[in-house]
Amino acid sequence: MATMLVEPKVRRPQMERRDLASRLRVARAEKNWGLVEAAKKIGISATTLGDAESGKRMPLAETVMKIAEGYGVPFTRLFTDAPVTLEERGGQMHLDVPSEEYIDIAVTVALQAHEIFTQEVLSKEKSEEFRKILGAALRRSFEESAE
Repeated sequence: MATMLVEPKVRRPQMERRDLASRLRVARAEKNWGLVEAAKKIGISATTLGDAESGKRMPLAETVMKIAEGYGVPFTRLFTDAPVTLEERGGQMHLDVPSEEYIDIAVTVALQAHEIFTQEVLSKEKSEEFRKILGAALRRSFEESAE
């Protein structure tokens, strides 16, 4: 498994909102909770949860973390089913990738998470540049650990 410190400075376009919104709806459905019930249990307003589930608004990072905690799922589960984790350790974000086959997914998760944390939009070119840099760094870390 490779662990890499991630400090992204880019954001994915709004298409990721739909993916997050869909995963939020599925997570709530798995609990068999209504919208108001889920919002109360999580500790956020029903409007905030509804807007996030509809893709109307991108929730703040703290809200996404509260939702994940409220549903009892890892933060990254709201972005992918792959065994990739992104967590805060010592004030920095760490991306854990179990094998090379998950590198592209891990890069996408890092970009999606960054969108939530920064609330910034980057051009397609900058986003692709970040993908190349992070992907190459993850591949190098696997090559180095194999030596």
